[in-house]
Amino acid sequence: MCDISCVAPPPGCSYVPDGRPCSCGTLVCDDAGVCLIDCPAPPPGCAYEGPVTCDPPSCGTLVCSDPDVVCGAGEPSIFPTFDRSCMTDADCFIGPHMTDCCGSLRAMGVSNAERARFDAAEATCEAMYPACGCFSNNVMTDDGLAGAGIENVRVRCGAGTCSTFFASTGGGAP
Repeated sequence: MCDISCVAPPPGCSYVPDGRPCSCGTLVCDDAGVCLIDCPAPPPGCAYEGPVTCDPPSCGTLVCSDPDVVCGAGEPSIFPTFDRSCMTDADCFIGPHMTDCCGSLRAMGVSNAERARFDAAEATCEAMYPACGCFSNNVMTDDGLAGAGIENVRVRCGAGTCSTFFASTGGGAP
């Protein structure tokens, strides 16, 4: 079930049901012909604010209840930073952060003390991405390398900081 919040249409316009789930419908305006704006349902915890305009086409501004997390197509991504401090490898965990709707990941080395906060932020982020029908097995690690499969990523504590690397590289310094 979708919980969507649609902005009020501008004067002379209305939403016409388009049969898609989680959609406000298609915006149709009487002034100067027909203006078709397909406003996607806002991500969970977000809503569009401000005017819906036809020229230029705009659904308004996306405003989210957690301003530290904004992920999704068409919006600048915002994801919080997390404490990475550690004394041993056991103080760290791999935080898989989704970076696009296909499922590409950034494997982040994060302090275990931040696990609950990371998990909550990541759940919010993942819920914001639309299903885009593609698949990615790409992963980027803290050492700047990209590869396939989160199962190939390891985490370590080096110089007091948690960081990720691919097992095949041995975790050498970038």
